[in-house]
Amino acid sequence: MFYQTDDPALFIDFTSSNQGWHIHVSNPFSKGTKRHLVSITPPYKSNMKKPGITTRLVSGLGIIALASASHAAVLIDEVTRNGSFESPNVGAGDAKNGFDMPGKDLDNWFNTTTTWAGATGATYGDVGVDFNAGGSHSGSQFAFFHGGDGGAYNLTTYEIQAGDQFTLTWWGRADTLGVRLFSSTDLTYNTAATLAEISQAQPGGYAQYSLTYNAAPADVGKTIGVSIFNPLAGYANVDDVELSVIPEPASSAVFALGSAAFLLRRSRRRTTV
Repeated sequence: MFYQTDDPALFIDFTSSNQGWHIHVSNPFSKGTKRHLVSITPPYKSNMKKPGITTRLVSGLGIIALASASHAAVLIDEVTRNGSFESPNVGAGDAKNGFDMPGKDLDNWFNTTTTWAGATGATYGDVGVDFNAGGSHSGSQFAFFHGGDGGAYNLTTYEIQAGDQFTLTWWGRADTLGVRLFSSTDLTYNTAATLAEISQAQPGGYAQYSLTYNAAPADVGKTIGVSIFNPLAGYANVDDVELSVIPEPASSAVFALGSAAFLLRRSRRRTTV
């Protein structure tokens, strides 16, 4: 992104890479090395033409802005909201009905239906946690879903912001897995509205898959969650579910950059008086 400040002699180039955000402040009317005024790049060490209190303050503003805007926040993973299905450890062997069943309930995961399709004489159908040796991608537990038997969801408390970029990853194998990102207006599944959905074939052994979503204006203020199910047949396996969000470069970052430009402008004028 490229910004022109109120001063036509100050331009701010705000770009991103796999290392983070980069700021370059320049004067397009200067020649050679004088064109460059400030650079702040990962790991956010500044390179200034004239170090001093003003440029140090500029550097501080830039670093604060970048720190708030460049890092992905983890919403679900192996230690946050039980993305690896490890808690609690319910023992060895096969433990079906692992969602919302007394003694086998998995933390933070809930059924999407109260009675599973094909669950004759049972409250819940053939879905749950499997502990066969070597069956999980990591740890000792993973989830499996039988075709037509509904699914499970994990609803975070994160409120969607304008410009948010969500990335959902998981490790899956054996049969097709349905994965859905949804929003909620009341922190329950009752108001779930689909944001993005994929039916992912998972042939062979474990492989990592992903689903991405960019927040729309109508999503702002709602909470986001993940729903997993089997849309076809067989037994779809899943482990190590991770959901993260990268906020849009925050307005505070743009404000900080504007403040930096203003301070540079004042500093330059003082040196020319």
